[in-house]
Amino acid sequence: MHTTKISQADRAALVNLWGDAGTWAADTWTTLNTEHFDGRVRYHGIVWGLTPHGRNLGYTSNPGRITLHPALLDPRGDAWAISSQLGTRHAADVLLHEMVHVALFAPGVDNPDSTPYHNTAEWCAEIVRITPQLGLPPIKAAPVTPRRVDGKVVRQPLDGYLSRSDIAHWPHSLRPAGYYVADAEPIAVPI
Repeated sequence: MHTTKISQADRAALVNLWGDAGTWAADTWTTLNTEHFDGRVRYHGIVWGLTPHGRNLGYTSNPGRITLHPALLDPRGDAWAISSQLGTRHAADVLLHEMVHVALFAPGVDNPDSTPYHNTAEWCAEIVRITPQLGLPPIKAAPVTPRRVDGKVVRQPLDGYLSRSDIAHWPHSLRPAGYYVADAEPIAVPI
């Protein structure tokens, strides 16, 4: 049964499987769910492991199990050329991004685009809603679809709105330079 709170058994499993990284995941998920979703996001599980094709630091499968890449808390290389930025702040933003996916899976939001949920009105509404809660300036976001500009059909955001890339890489794309600083002590992620 998937609930909006991490049960004692689920928390124990996270800690048993991933030690301090499991504790971090349980505590951070709970905080983010409370602060940004009023506790409504259902918990379907968090695992530490490789994401599909190793492309992303986070991945959410339907109906909402979140996979976080171990490098988020325990960087051992520099595959993404961002090891100096990895740590709990970066990981929390990845987890928040994935939780938006979970929130959209719940009501069965259609995903007509090849980029999962990023280029939809529902995704844009969620990031517009949450962004000021992160202490960032309000944003405008809308799906970037083909439109005619100067007589040519282009995929270009509306004036003053986020680009498709910024929408897909939210909230990381909005953070100021220097926001992500690697933690002095990484959190080991046993895998």
